[in-house]
Amino acid sequence: MPEEPGAAELELSDDDILDAMAHIPGYVDITTEDFRAIYHLAHAHAVQRVLGGIRAGRLMRAGVEPLHPDTPLDEAARLLVARGYQGLPVVDAAGRVIGMLTETDFLRRLKAGSFLELLLRILGDIDSFTHRCHETPVSAAMSTPAVTVLADAGFREIAQAFHRHSGRGTPVVDAAGRLAGLLLRKDFLAACAQVGAACGLLGIAALAGVNRLFFEGTELTILVGSFGASAVLVFGASRSPLAQPRNLVGGHVLSALVGVVCWKLLHHAPWLAQATAVATAIALMHATRTLHPPGGATALIATLGVPAIEKLGFLYVLVPAAVGPLVLLAVALVVNNIPATRRYPEIWF
Repeated sequence: MPEEPGAAELELSDDDILDAMAHIPGYVDITTEDFRAIYHLAHAHAVQRVLGGIRAGRLMRAGVEPLHPDTPLDEAARLLVARGYQGLPVVDAAGRVIGMLTETDFLRRLKAGSFLELLLRILGDIDSFTHRCHETPVSAAMSTPAVTVLADAGFREIAQAFHRHSGRGTPVVDAAGRLAGLLLRKDFLAACAQVGAACGLLGIAALAGVNRLFFEGTELTILVGSFGASAVLVFGASRSPLAQPRNLVGGHVLSALVGVVCWKLLHHAPWLAQATAVATAIALMHATRTLHPPGGATALIATLGVPAIEKLGFLYVLVPAAVGPLVLLAVALVVNNIPATRRYPEIWF
């Protein structure tokens, strides 16, 4: 099975494998090398499933009418506005992409630092400006060579292409360099957001699996509502300071501790316990640099007077408030580092 380029596979040591096998009930007749082989194949399958659908040919907008080198700038401007793009590919007589004309190219050619400066220049000498735009061909203003991708380009190639320029679109070409379509940055980001949703699914599925394996039939659980909000941050906004390990684990643990203490001291006035728990949790997270918004919900849950939660007492700080985020963190360390262009965590502490 071909693996998506850029997928970083986490290396497993013998100790990692033996520790994992020790947690599986019963006797497991498998060597560490066989375990590694299974892991490698499973990793390749997971990467293909998560990132395999991201292809330039699938995401591009087909039927885009390109510009030509001899088109005057004023006409090119009208075409950009009419077609609703901030930039369009420029092709030669054979349909091969030779450049890209964007709004930034207009500003650079007309020696304006911003659109406001350009407007002031137009108002100051509109006749000269009109003549200059009409006499200047697209070939004199376009960015060349254009940064292009092939139709079968995957996640890594697309990400690298957008990293090489700040434009909002990249031409998609065939093997001969002829224009096939235009891939917009926003369409690529939307596809990446769907990948984040798939990663979130894996995180919650892992929580449910661990809960069933270790806590089913007991009075304990690691499934609480606030962890769903944590999954949104950790998998959907993994670069956010609020999604880093210190915040994820520390925020929930401190908030759970605050919630339990507030309930024990103020359970005779539930509304006061709930308000105090959330407010104190926020202040404590700020003071310890562990701010994690879902932690406020963890503190609140501890003060709702639910018999099962109340019975846990301070054990609530450990299960679910510490174990749950640790499971999410373990999943995030793997899936958030699958693309080479993505890194998690940004900081540990």
